[in-house]
Amino acid sequence: MKILKIAIAGALLASAVARADQIVTLKTRADTTQTYLLLADADSKPQAVAVMFPGGQGQVRLPADISQLKLGPRGNFLVRTREQFRDRELAVAIVDSPSDRQSGMEDPFAIGREHA
Repeated sequence: MKILKIAIAGALLASAVARADQIVTLKTRADTTQTYLLLADADSKPQAVAVMFPGGQGQVRLPADISQLKLGPRGNFLVRTREQFRDRELAVAIVDSPSDRQSGMEDPFAIGREHA
C-alpha cells in the first residue's frame, strides 16, 4: 500500500511539473489591463493557440496567482472544456474581461475597436 501511495504522489507531481499554465496580465489601455489564462504543456512547442472568449458578459474572474485558480465544472462551455482542446501542438488561452469591465462587457464594447 505504501508503494502505491508513493507511485500516486509521484504521478501527481510529474503531471504538475509537466504543466506550464500561467495567468498573464497585459497593460492594454490607459489604466486598464487584460488578463488571460494560458494553458500549455511545459515540454511542448505549440504550433498554435486557441484563443477562447467566454460568452455572455465575458467574465472569468481570473485571480492574479495561478495557485488561486478555481474553475469549476459549471459555467461557460469553453471554460469547462478547456482541457479538451489542449495538446502538445495547441495551447489554450482563455480571455477574461478587461480590468475596467469586471462587471461584464456589453456586446457593443466586446466587438468594438476599444476592446480589439
